[in-house]
Amino acid sequence: MKGGAPALAVGVAETLPAVSSRLVITGRQGPSDCGPVRVKRGDRVHAGQVLFGPEPGDETAGSVPVHSPVSGKVVDVQPALGPDGDMAPAVTVEADDLGERVEPLARPWEPWQPGQWPVEELRRFLRMAGVDGAPCPVQGSLYERLERGLGGGTLVVNAVGCEPGLPSDMLEAATYPTATLLGAAALGRAAGAGRVLLAVHRGDPADEALTGALAEQPQLGTGPVPVEIVRLADVDWFWVPVLLAREALAVAGLRRRGSRSGEARPMMVESAATAVAAGEALVEGWPVTERLVTISARGRLRAVRVPIGTPVASLLQGHDDGQTGATPVLVLVGGPLQGAALPDLQLPVTKSVSAITAMPPAMHFRPEAACVRCGRCVEACPAGLLPLYIARAAAAGQMAEARALGARDCLECGACTVLCPSYRPLLQWIRLAKYGRARRPGQGGGL
Repeated sequence: MKGGAPALAVGVAETLPAVSSRLVITGRQGPSDCGPVRVKRGDRVHAGQVLFGPEPGDETAGSVPVHSPVSGKVVDVQPALGPDGDMAPAVTVEADDLGERVEPLARPWEPWQPGQWPVEELRRFLRMAGVDGAPCPVQGSLYERLERGLGGGTLVVNAVGCEPGLPSDMLEAATYPTATLLGAAALGRAAGAGRVLLAVHRGDPADEALTGALAEQPQLGTGPVPVEIVRLADVDWFWVPVLLAREALAVAGLRRRGSRSGEARPMMVESAATAVAAGEALVEGWPVTERLVTISARGRLRAVRVPIGTPVASLLQGHDDGQTGATPVLVLVGGPLQGAALPDLQLPVTKSVSAITAMPPAMHFRPEAACVRCGRCVEACPAGLLPLYIARAAAAGQMAEARALGARDCLECGACTVLCPSYRPLLQWIRLAKYGRARRPGQGGGL
């Protein structure tokens, strides 16, 4: 990765057990609804058991269940803070060492034969396995996108990264290349895609790992929904999903516009993490109960696989200053461009937490100054918006005006905030106008 990314040994992601005896699993794991709580205080649960989900037998409901990552006892059922800073229903499980698990999910078809997967059954299986996409500011929840379908369009799987220097999606693909390929094919089938493009950074570990895995599973590249690896060179702002997808289409020699009707060809972008979750569920029949989290602290990257519900503080152990014992002054969910500050390090990891960034104590935060109208935020905006005016309206409480100026079209890349010479939190104000305090990316509704 360019931009002086921290050093990392790829392919050796650590798998951490439940480092806390108590895991807090929230009913808000991603952009999709999780359904009502299915357990009560005092219940004994097995690993893989549904904690939040639809009524038994009501598998047509739109919610995405949340499963217990461990066996143990339910010691609390009450709302708790999630990593987004909002209160959500939560179940606290006291883990034990028995390791009791539920039976694997039924898979009525051969996982390695994509052409045999019935589309509706595949969507249902992925949903009941708890597969959910990352919060996306422009596309809505995963199953809304799958239901809309692509009608022969293109699915682009991001195996590059979410931000420069923070290659979480690259790590997912490099660590689990076979699951990435299989999950990408499954998502393409479920969305009605004509082809699937796996976008990688040329020559990085994900490129090598996926190339080798595709050679071992050639049917995934030649089946009804062929999976193709697309190698990208350094591209400015390539981490914005829409721009990454457009670059991938260009490199693959595809055009967004149909040759006959002139209408835009449908396009969908998913993260490598979503593909991995889908692929692992298909092969193992096991629901999503863990998350690979990339930790950036003190110039080092570390990838760990942890049970959902693990407190963020436990992931930062060993990242303090060995001489002074200094702790980070600011911890972000995500990276410096798009991440949000954690109000409490005891907040739990959810399925949508891909990265944790710890800012060092030596970092100096400059006070916000008045806008000098230099125009840098306008020049940098990939959506062609006027961030300074949207942020000014939001700061004044004029949310309707901010939305009229295009707040809902913001791609949330963070470029405006990073480049602002006055250190104004432009992205944060735009997000406030776009979602409101009670909303999260991917959810519907107004302020």
